[in-house]
Amino acid sequence: MIQEIFPEYDDSNARVHLAKRNETGEYPIDSIWNPEEWASWQTYRGIAKERFVTDFIVTFAQIDGDRYLYGGIFEIVSRDGETYQVSPVEHRVEIHSLILEFEGDNKRSTVFTPSYINNNASILQSPVH
Repeated sequence: MIQEIFPEYDDSNARVHLAKRNETGEYPIDSIWNPEEWASWQTYRGIAKERFVTDFIVTFAQIDGDRYLYGGIFEIVSRDGETYQVSPVEHRVEIHSLILEFEGDNKRSTVFTPSYINNNASILQSPVH
């Protein structure tokens, strides 16, 4: 499903970020409407290992439970320092136009391969603004 929408992004060059409430209690859905704030959700590298081992991040913000709103695609332009430097990528799919329902059994993780999401999620009706 997701690979039909984003065929240029696969396991070799992208990861899917299903952003959830962070350790300080902030919700990603509150930041997704502000491009700079939303970009900052994509810069955390991780402590034990790299979070995003590829060059592109397909992003979604948790709405509630297992539903996520599409937040765009980012390219990691630098891995120097404690955080990633990211830049938004233009794409034919409009930001905030898709809702993904995650059906996978791994509810704790937030970073997945596109093939895992393809097999464990579905795209719901586009939201109305």
